[in-house]
Amino acid sequence: LLDAASLAQLGVWSPPDGAAITLAAAHGTTLLLATAGRTVALLRCDPAAGEPIALLATRAFEHEVACLALRPPAAAPSPPDASLDASDADVPMETDSGGACGGEPLLAAVGSWTSFSLSLLSLPSLAPCGTTPLGDKGVVPRSLAFYAPAAAPHEYLLCGLGDGKLLYFPLPTAEDAAPVLGAPKAVPLATQPLSLVAYTADDGEPLVFCCSERPALVHASAGQLLFSSVNLPAAHALAPFSCDALPGCLAAADEESLLLGNVLSPARRSGGGSYRRPQVSTYRLGEQPRRIAPLPTRRALALLTSTGERAVPGGEETERYKLRVFDDSSFAELASAHLLPDEAGLSILVSGLGEEEAAEGAAGSSVGGLGGGGGGGYIVVGTAHILPDEPEPTSGRILVFELQEGSLELRHEAAVRGAVYSLAELSSGLLLAGVNNKLQLFEWEAGAPRLALRAEHCGHILVLYVQARADFILVGDLMKSITLLQWSAGELTELARDVNANWMTAVAFLDDDTFLGAENALNLFAARKRADAPTEEERGRLEVVCEFHLGEFVNRFRRGSLTMQMREAGAEPLPTMLYGSVNGVVGVVASLPQELYVRLAKVQTALSRVVKGVGGLSHASWRSFVNDRKTADAHGFIDGDLIEAFLDLPPRKKEEVVAGLDMTAEQLSRVIEQLARLH
Repeated sequence: LLDAASLAQLGVWSPPDGAAITLAAAHGTTLLLATAGRTVALLRCDPAAGEPIALLATRAFEHEVACLALRPPAAAPSPPDASLDASDADVPMETDSGGACGGEPLLAAVGSWTSFSLSLLSLPSLAPCGTTPLGDKGVVPRSLAFYAPAAAPHEYLLCGLGDGKLLYFPLPTAEDAAPVLGAPKAVPLATQPLSLVAYTADDGEPLVFCCSERPALVHASAGQLLFSSVNLPAAHALAPFSCDALPGCLAAADEESLLLGNVLSPARRSGGGSYRRPQVSTYRLGEQPRRIAPLPTRRALALLTSTGERAVPGGEETERYKLRVFDDSSFAELASAHLLPDEAGLSILVSGLGEEEAAEGAAGSSVGGLGGGGGGGYIVVGTAHILPDEPEPTSGRILVFELQEGSLELRHEAAVRGAVYSLAELSSGLLLAGVNNKLQLFEWEAGAPRLALRAEHCGHILVLYVQARADFILVGDLMKSITLLQWSAGELTELARDVNANWMTAVAFLDDDTFLGAENALNLFAARKRADAPTEEERGRLEVVCEFHLGEFVNRFRRGSLTMQMREAGAEPLPTMLYGSVNGVVGVVASLPQELYVRLAKVQTALSRVVKGVGGLSHASWRSFVNDRKTADAHGFIDGDLIEAFLDLPPRKKEEVVAGLDMTAEQLSRVIEQLARLH
């Protein structure tokens, strides 16, 4: 024990058996230690006492201790009398007459290496209160933290596992008879062992930082635990750090660097919000961004940009396109390449074209694949030559670039007869390109290297959007809605199409049989494949099952999530699709189970009677699917904005909404709060 000011030694304690001290946890004057001899020791550190370091109790464990934590006293209930006599103890134990005074922890948690279990110990006696097996044999508990969120119905014991999962156990309230762990829930946060650090934010809210290769923050809102990603590439260790120059900071370390910073509370952020509020950084390109694609293996972003240029001062301005690659964290430009003066970049795709992937294909074959699902270092760009006397481009190129150190190397260029509006990749590694009114399929021949045309499908107006899922292909047309194709037996075969004349702006697969589309009248719709229809004609038509007026011009769908999705009680998180609009809106479309959809549809109907629209506009009229060719009532969609408005209603209005429903206002609030965590 050292004096913090003078560093003078005040006292020394060593394990009696000479074993190494492997773990420690402290709160106030209480110190809990674990030794390599499978022993846990409780010490009291008080420089003013006659004995600066006093041993209060020890307890031997059958297995070596992997992690331990002390429960802060503010939320700890007074434990029952847990004293044991020698006949009741299953392991040796020594106790001291000293008791835990006010302000000292009264409960500790210990995780074991070999037994894969957690034990609760009463302080100061270290008497066992119970042992809970973790269930997943072979996964060791690596870190523990007690967490008492403000205004929450429970306190929790958090346990970080060696496989990156976080378990959280509800703890009993002060009225409960004994401190026993409740049933845990598991959240996969990372793939490497978690290290948990509990600390208090600058606004006084307790938080827990989860250190790993994917750092995360545990916090609470409306009585529920929430888990938010932290914008650090990795954090292997973290500790509170405060000095005059940097008050209230955190020190985070990875394998190569030390970072000093803080997680800003919502009150200190511009615009407020919560810890789950998306963090937005702006980088000035100086040019107009057109397309973007990530290069995960290189931690980079590929962008197609354009800028206005004049050949002579005062002359006519023309657009010049460029491919630029940036580091995805620092936004430092890594490389760039200009397209031809009359060439526009229309589409971009990242694929793996490396010799290593080709070698993993058929033995002895010189034909590789465009595999990797966006994980490779090759950038494929689709272009069109823009000529003033052509109403529609009649020529373009497919360019294959490889990112080298500080440069982009053009590996291959394939000339095509039209504009390459869209690019996609089949699971088999084949490249799809929407070229004017054709869908063309190319195969990469690594030996040449070149792209070889293998098949094409005609009958479209303009193939603007192409999406692939396994060997199925979804085509979004300028005027002819969506078409489902399949690559099979060396041919592109049409399976079904939507007979409605929708002018498409974006398409996406929801699953193997259901497809999402956005059209230019600001509507969304979903269609499904009718594989069980009795006739071939009916099987060739997609059935529209959902229609909805969004009020936003959607120009892109992407599968993903705005928040960290969690598996709770073994249930998979809801599948979500993100959309981006021309107004700068990023939204979420979630696929709901049938039972939940039916329940929320009743809530939506009840809310539309209680919540009045601006200017008296009815909700049903606003959300109706309307374009130049048809009008239909909205169906198949739940309006999330309307549903979440329930949370802001006064209690009397909430009771009015749930009247006639099979749930209380409190139960409905919990359901809606759970859904609100999707964004």
